[in-house]
Parts: sequence; structure tokens; C-alpha cells
Amino acid sequence: VLEDGENLSEWTERIQTYCSIADLIPHLFECIEGVNASFNIVVLAVTAFAKLSMTFFDTHPASFHTCNIANDEVETAPFLAAAEVLAQLLGKYPKALLLSATISSIISQALKSNITETLGTAFSPVKSDILGNITKIRARYDQATEKSKTLQSLVKNERAEKGKNATEALLWLKRGLEFTSLALRRNIDNATEELSASFSKAYGLTLSKFHSFLIRPIFSVAMSACPSRVNFYKTLAEGADVEKVKAQLNEWLSGLESRLAL
Repeated sequence: VLEDGENLSEWTERIQTYCSIADLIPHLFECIEGVNASFNIVVLAVTAFAKLSMTFFDTHPASFHTCNIANDEVETAPFLAAAEVLAQLLGKYPKALLLSATISSIISQALKSNITETLGTAFSPVKSDILGNITKIRARYDQATEKSKTLQSLVKNERAEKGKNATEALLWLKRGLEFTSLALRRNIDNATEELSASFSKAYGLTLSKFHSFLIRPIFSVAMSACPSRVNFYKTLAEGADVEKVKAQLNEWLSGLESRLAL
């Protein structure tokens, strides 16, 4: 609340300085006409601090924990929504190259780009693959919703109809999720391990066995383009407490791991 003699512009500057949310400041001047200025400053300040405390997971609530399990079968729609959040997590880096899933595009892009200077390049093929597989699975779900309520029933009923598109997509989605899940779990459990090491080791235990000798070296080089451990968690925290986002990621991963185990 403004005291006598206090300057409105001074308070505006304080809010901008301490909250670091410049887009809120212009709205301050739009709302003060005919309304108590002090009240509006308080509202804006509270809103700003609330935004600062929100992490990536606060703004992307879909989680594998929300995928109900009945008779060891996983609900399809919530699972796909949570998988999309993982794709968003992998795409948190604006400089990342969205590489095609085809061999030729991956090789071509890797040769043309300075991989070590491209933040997040390592995640791009996986993100592209995850989103592509989600699209195929969702197409089957939309086409035969009653027969696809769970992932298991989706596979069973598609196979009964001599189809395989969604089933194959689910297989590759599972492989991509296992790779990412193992990498992130390693990084959480090993407090000093860099992301590049976590993802490289996870790749060797998961996706590498399904890739040809042409693709493996490309992925190996790409792993070196992972962001630093500090920057990764700082980006996910989005200005909030880093320890908070680590705890959220740990819980989020446990939900994914339990679903992948079925």
C-alpha cells in the first residue's frame, strides 16, 4: 500500500526489478485509472510472485500418475497426454534442431550443423519420434475409441483387425520413453553426473540395440550436445526453486517407470 509521498513509478520499478516479469508492468498503467492504484500494485505483485514459483511441471499438469491402471492395463488418453508433456520437456530449448526421424535427414542435419553449439540437439530426434508415434496412436484411438480405452485393448483389437500402425507406434513410443526415463533417472540419482553422460549411458542400454551402425555414431555425437546439468534444471524450474523441480521430476518419473513396467 502506498504511503503519503511515495512515488508510483518507484513502486513500479521495484516490482519489475524483484519480479523480473516485464510483461506485467505495462498492464499496471492500464488498470490504475479510476481504481485504487495501491490495490492494483498489490494484485500485480502477488500475481508476479505466483508465476515465479511455478515450474515446468506446474504449468504442464498431465502426469503418468494420472493414468489409471486396472487389471494391469493403462488408460490410453491420459498416457498419451503425459507422453506429450515429456516431448515438451525435451523441447524446452529454443535453439534445438527439430531433426527428422529418417536416417538421411539425421545424418544430413548432423553434418551441416555445429552440433556442439546447438543447445538441446540431442533431444530433437527423440522428441520428433515421440510426437510422431503419439499422432499414430491417437489416430487409432479416435477411430475406435471404445476398442482403445487402454493401451492393451488398443493393441489387441487392432491386431484382431489385421492392423499394425498404432501397435508399431506404441512399441517405438515405449522404447523412446524407456530411453528418456532411464537417462533422467540416472541424472537424478547421480547428483554430480552431467546430462550428456546420463543420456549416453541410457542410449547404450536402450535405443542403441534397435539402431543400425549408421545411426549409432550420430546419436553418440549428439549426446555431447546435451545442456549442462545446471542449465537443464534451471530451465525446468522456470525461476522457481530448483530443488522443487527436481522433486517434481522424481515423482513424475516414478509414474512413468511404473507404467513402463507393465
